Amino acid sequence: MWSRVGEWTLPFLGKVEYVPELKLWFGLSAEDQLLAAADLSAMDSQPELVSSWKELEQNRLWQVTQDPQLVNLGSGICIARFIEKLELGGDFDNKLTWQNFVILTGVEVTKVVNHDNCSGNRNGRVELQMTTHKSRFHLANGAYIDAVF
Repeated sequence: MWSRVGEWTLPFLGKVEYVPELKLWFGLSAEDQLLAAADLSAMDSQPELVSSWKELEQNRLWQVTQDPQLVNLGSGICIARFIEKLELGGDFDNKLTWQNFVILTGVEVTKVVNHDNCSGNRNGRVELQMTTHKSRFHLANGAYIDAVF
């Protein structure tokens, strides 16, 4: 059962996933739709993002057609981005057509210890690091893709 705990909103857009190994919640940030993490353990104030990452460098010719989606795969996260691109058509007609496709990107977020080598400090600062694994795209071939997960 849900209950109201404050006069603030979560910093995420859509679905969020809890990753117990990192004790953080992951989702797409409401501000720029990048993969982001937040610590939601303290519910007495507006939650802030701990970190965010860009998993895909988008081509300037792409148009985003809808909000991205994400799913927790257990050992990582998969992000689906819905894209539309204007292309010059086939063999003889040379018409401009819109190509709809989805790009699926697998990422993994891990904790890394950042040691300050200059000061000789052995107590390292823990940071989050995102590793992008593979990106694959699926062309809609004239159809419109509105959901993946």
